[in-house]
Amino acid sequence: MRVRVHKIDREFEEQVVIECHEVRTEIADIVTYIKSKGNTLPVYEEDKEYKVPVQDIYYLESVDNHVYVYLKKNVYELKMKLYEFEELYGRYEFVRCSKSSIVNLLKIDHLKPALNSRFTARLINGEEVIISRQYASSFRKKIKKAGSAS
Repeated sequence: MRVRVHKIDREFEEQVVIECHEVRTEIADIVTYIKSKGNTLPVYEEDKEYKVPVQDIYYLESVDNHVYVYLKKNVYELKMKLYEFEELYGRYEFVRCSKSSIVNLLKIDHLKPALNSRFTARLINGEEVIISRQYASSFRKKIKKAGSAS
């Protein structure tokens, strides 16, 4: 596959054009990835609202009816239910890893087995997220799909 980048003047809108014989899985994954790069999410810290790029999210966790968004170093509150985030962004590189958490596959450094058919995802910032037994199978499927696209 050939890739070409063409610079344009600022007066023109930026765009990505993909020319292909058919829309294979790899092409669809590229489109999904490109679309996800421009997305931001409103998050909160105390009374301040911030916009964070979706691709900067490491994982999300639901605790006591609050959803928290974990970035490399910061934690914010999200005024959305975990399942709502999953519906909106699950088609990107986010996958449910337990009843109370979702992880960004692009932020995983490595996986290691844990007790009771669970495993642990070590993130590139050093944090660890448990993948529960209930979600292990679907998690592995999404990992394999992501791995076969690269």
